[in-house]
Amino acid sequence: MINLNIEQNNNILKNINENLLEFLYNFSKGLDSNIPQYMKGRLEVMHGYADAISFLTSKFKDLYINSSLGTYIRFKDSVVQEKLANKWGDGVGITTQEAALQTSGQQLRTLFIRDTNITKFDELKYFIGIKELPSETFRSCSNLESIDLQNVERITGNSCFYSCNKLTNIGDYSNLTRVDPNAFSYTDLTGEYDFSNINEFSDDSKEALGFVCTLNLISVKMPATQETMSDFYGSGVYHITNCLGIIYIGNERLRNCRNLQELDCPNLERITGSNNFLGDTSLKTVNFPKLNYIEGTSVFSDCKSLEEITLGPITKFNTSIFYGCSNLTTINCDFSKIISIEQSAFYNCSNIAMTFDCPNCVSIGNNSFRNCTSLQSVNFPNLSSIGNDSFNNCTSLTTVNFENAESISDACFYGCKSLISINIPNVNIIYANAFNNCTNLQSVTVGNNLNEIYHEAFKKCESLTAINNINWENIQSIGDYAFDGCINFLNDYEEPIVFSSLTSLTDKQIQGFRAPHLKFPAIENIGKLANSFTKTVELHLGITSLPNYAFFNCKSLISVSKLENITSVGNECFRYDNGLTSLDFSSNLKSIGNSVFQTCNNIEYISTETIYPASIGYDAFNGCSKLKGRIDLSQCTSIGNAAFQGCTSLTSIGTLSPELTTISAFAFCKTGLTGNLDIPASVASIGGDSFRYMSALTSLTFNSLTPPERTGNTHFNNSTYIIYVPASAVETYKSVWADVASRIQAKP
Repeated sequence: MINLNIEQNNNILKNINENLLEFLYNFSKGLDSNIPQYMKGRLEVMHGYADAISFLTSKFKDLYINSSLGTYIRFKDSVVQEKLANKWGDGVGITTQEAALQTSGQQLRTLFIRDTNITKFDELKYFIGIKELPSETFRSCSNLESIDLQNVERITGNSCFYSCNKLTNIGDYSNLTRVDPNAFSYTDLTGEYDFSNINEFSDDSKEALGFVCTLNLISVKMPATQETMSDFYGSGVYHITNCLGIIYIGNERLRNCRNLQELDCPNLERITGSNNFLGDTSLKTVNFPKLNYIEGTSVFSDCKSLEEITLGPITKFNTSIFYGCSNLTTINCDFSKIISIEQSAFYNCSNIAMTFDCPNCVSIGNNSFRNCTSLQSVNFPNLSSIGNDSFNNCTSLTTVNFENAESISDACFYGCKSLISINIPNVNIIYANAFNNCTNLQSVTVGNNLNEIYHEAFKKCESLTAINNINWENIQSIGDYAFDGCINFLNDYEEPIVFSSLTSLTDKQIQGFRAPHLKFPAIENIGKLANSFTKTVELHLGITSLPNYAFFNCKSLISVSKLENITSVGNECFRYDNGLTSLDFSSNLKSIGNSVFQTCNNIEYISTETIYPASIGYDAFNGCSKLKGRIDLSQCTSIGNAAFQGCTSLTSIGTLSPELTTISAFAFCKTGLTGNLDIPASVASIGGDSFRYMSALTSLTFNSLTPPERTGNTHFNNSTYIIYVPASAVETYKSVWADVASRIQAKP
């Protein structure tokens, strides 16, 4: 037992006692708390430290300590002590009595704003007269670690501790009734905080607090009367509770809160701004049952863990509202209130499988449901506007009702491989790639309004057999490759398809179109008009020329009608069309291009009357072994190489034009020409093999006094016909054409 009865008034002794006080304080702090008290008596000092006196008198109940000139505050931070001792103390320290007299938080602001040297200010609790800290009091005190707000009631103005990025502890804050926005933003507050006592706010928005980028928060209990959500941008908070009063959440208020797991705001009414919850990757459930207004974009974008959300009577899903919410499965709201779904609203919501039944929705934006790979059914009976790629790659989508839609946008259902049928009775336009790669789509039902089908609209729809109720006569345009890869489309459709409104067509547009019977009563500008599945084609009488490849390789083609006014036929126009037996060209036909009928080995006649072409390209009839006639070359001034080669059934070509100057190589090789073929005097050269293998020909008469120049070889080989020449030129011919001199005779 130690008895202390030191009450002398001697100042020297009192100074000695101050040292004794510190000794006893430091010594006693190390004692086991279970040791019974053993110190009593009275100790008189001039200045004792408040923490030492408080500690010793609380530990030893019979000990009395009197500090005659006041008790000093022991500051853990020497910078804080120096500033306050100089400001309000004696230059050495400041007593609790002196501290208690101070009431100006503004003077604290003057002393400490942006002071990067202070580290601790737990002794603020002794300044019991300072009830309010004004705006930015400790702003940017970047090394401040702790402070005790025990007696502070109000933090007014913004950013009191803004950017105190080492601040982890604010001590006892239970007396706070007002904390203005951003008070604790960019701090390092750690643990759980209860601010439910706050009931004062700076303005009508009733917003308090603020924890932007406060990374180590665990939970915050909100003031029950706060109406505007505090700013938690980038915070590490896991739980925000007691949000009973919150009716409004503003721009980016909860963005990148990567640990936030749930949020319940039962009275929330409005969300404005953008990116409000963007990147909250741990957020799983949201309950906003009274939410009725959302303005802004990307509200819940990239909340990858979000599974379920409850919303009030909203009227639209905003742009990118749930973009990338890949685990979202359930949306609880009144879908009958929805009138629009904006672009990318549900883009990449790959687990959402619920039915979207929106009877009053009139518009869907671009990419609105793109990559919703679990989505199975949608009902939008009053939809009038559909954005591009709306359901692109919704691979599980099977049921769609777009009863009033007027158009199907670009790539709207691209890659919807589970879609089997769709009813779009009011559509007038199907845009590019609308159903591209819908490999299981079997039927599409449209109405009488459809008039345009854009490029690749049905490309690779391998199961598509028909477009029900379509009036082909109303179709005004078909884009390139619109039906390319539709291997079953119109295969068994035997009625002629009449394109009364189609005024132009190219080979790319008809690619993959498998209807066997086509009529083009209005087309004047044409490209390729058929394919390997086309059997019959009826053209517009106004067409005067057929372009290159118009019917190239149409192996099933058996008839092309209304060719009466055609004057020219382009290269390879009917090449490889082995099904053709006859065509109805007239005497108007004057120009036949290269390889036009090459290997059409079943064609017998190309006209209903004798034609008088002015030019015939190379290989024009090469291989037409059944071609019989109705071709008169009396006006033809140009005959290309092998023009009639292999026409073994062709017996007559009339007379050759007196203006013909050249007979090209193989021109009549292996033809079935009979009797005599008269070669006009104008012919100055003949190509190799031009009259070879002509076994039915009896004679070949040349009228020029000068033997035509022979290019190539074997012009007359493998034949026995007589070669007649003018009598006066027999010897000249024999001299020049020595290889066939024995067959040369004077013409009768």
